Amino acid sequence: MTKYVRLPITDRSFDRFVCNVSDSLELALSLIRNNNAGFCIVRENGRMVGILCESEVRKAWIQGAELAQSCGEFINRQPLKMSKGGDVNVIMEKAPFIVIPEINESTGEITAVWQTVRPRWKSDEIVVLVMAGGRGSRMGELTNKLPKPLLEIADGFSLLDNVLKSLSDVNLRNVKISVNYLRDEFFKRKKLLEKKSRTEINFLEEDQFLGTGGPICNAKERTKGMLVMNGDVYTKASLKTFLDYGYSTKADMVIMAARQTRQEQFGVLSLDGDSRLIDLQEKPISQYFVSAGVYYFAPSILDELDSLISNNNFDMPDLIKAAKDRGLDIRVFPIFEEWMDVGNPSVLAKVRAELHRLGGTSI
Repeated sequence: MTKYVRLPITDRSFDRFVCNVSDSLELALSLIRNNNAGFCIVRENGRMVGILCESEVRKAWIQGAELAQSCGEFINRQPLKMSKGGDVNVIMEKAPFIVIPEINESTGEITAVWQTVRPRWKSDEIVVLVMAGGRGSRMGELTNKLPKPLLEIADGFSLLDNVLKSLSDVNLRNVKISVNYLRDEFFKRKKLLEKKSRTEINFLEEDQFLGTGGPICNAKERTKGMLVMNGDVYTKASLKTFLDYGYSTKADMVIMAARQTRQEQFGVLSLDGDSRLIDLQEKPISQYFVSAGVYYFAPSILDELDSLISNNNFDMPDLIKAAKDRGLDIRVFPIFEEWMDVGNPSVLAKVRAELHRLGGTSI
């Protein structure tokens, strides 16, 4: 039987759950994240007109919506409702919704919301692997004497410090770091890295470069899932929400993805098979999603690594393609938050300028 929880809505808590149709998706998303319920109730002229869950915001984002757009365009306007004292068990078993408003039949007011109980992850059920073994050759001379993850983005604060802090903030404090290139530089900074981030670090030494996915084989532990992050990731995305999504969908693998926009430099011609012009678009703008360098692997896929990949030297795309060909459940988690690929000196300078503008080092 489906487990559920009743969330009473009182005058004191009302503002945490409710927004208006004219409010932005960004404001609605802020409510959803801050009330820890995964949804908000949307009203118009004082009456409920629908429910907005984070999944609807994510779908809108995938379809090209902007967070400044009004949330009224994307809400579920026909949510299942129940009266106080209704049979929740029957309703929950028949409905695909995770949120059901409870309505006072005499006043029409919302008295509570029933929500299915989603699986929750625990920090001791997850292995954390930070991949920091690469050469970082696109950084040029900056990585001649220092690995890219140790490059500073603020005074005394490196890209790796940033990653470790984001892990510590969600109580993931036992971290494995795969190192190869200039590994001694990591060893010299181990105690300082641990102190600043309040984490415990274990280094996995690569005797040869294992590719972008190879260290996973050395880091996996029986019955545990794995959070994998590149050591040079810079993002403000919520790792908690990312892991919540992975656990609630029960996916074998989840890929964090960032939305990118590209404008063509030329007019784009569409032709048919006889070279006739079908359409002309002058410098069109396209949107697409890229891997953000953060992955979640459920124990189910880690148990099959040996059969998916024939050796320990492989890149992450190889594993993703092999898992997809095997028919495993691979999900993509698109993020709304800022993300930058710190792959060259110009992006590094941009990150430094952003942190300087904010006046701190917290992501």
